[in-house]
Amino acid sequence: TRMRQPLSLIMLDLDHFKYINDQAGHEAGDEALCMLADNLRAELRAVDTAARFGGDEFVVILPQANAEGAMLVAERLRLRIEQMEVPGFGRATASFGVASFPSHASSRDTLVVAADRALYNSKRAGRNRVSLPEEEKPETFSPAEHPPVDFDSADALQRL
Repeated sequence: TRMRQPLSLIMLDLDHFKYINDQAGHEAGDEALCMLADNLRAELRAVDTAARFGGDEFVVILPQANAEGAMLVAERLRLRIEQMEVPGFGRATASFGVASFPSHASSRDTLVVAADRALYNSKRAGRNRVSLPEEEKPETFSPAEHPPVDFDSADALQRL
């Protein structure tokens, strides 16, 4: 992070995505992902980056955004997604994990780990919510568990 400015990361995924695919078919699942991407584009600033992280998981990088600002963005996204009508399935929801540098992490790797843990907190708490990491320091988790995110290269992420 240049000049130690705040940087926030949102990790999100569609709740019960497997059921969308199983119940409504893979075309409906693909449509749900496209609808989610459209909602991301509509809500984010020009300086923000959103990318598919794999499967139904997305990552949003918010430069110069602290945890409070990132939580507001994530909640607006959650409300937008909650209004999505997936063909053959119905309403969709998503779970969100928010982490910020330097509040929740001291490096890029630990920021990804912290956001992932926050996403897990949302799922464990019942889904369709936005969570921050628990007070436990993310540095205690192994970044090797998670794929690296190359923040410097937009080509490294499948951009929306």
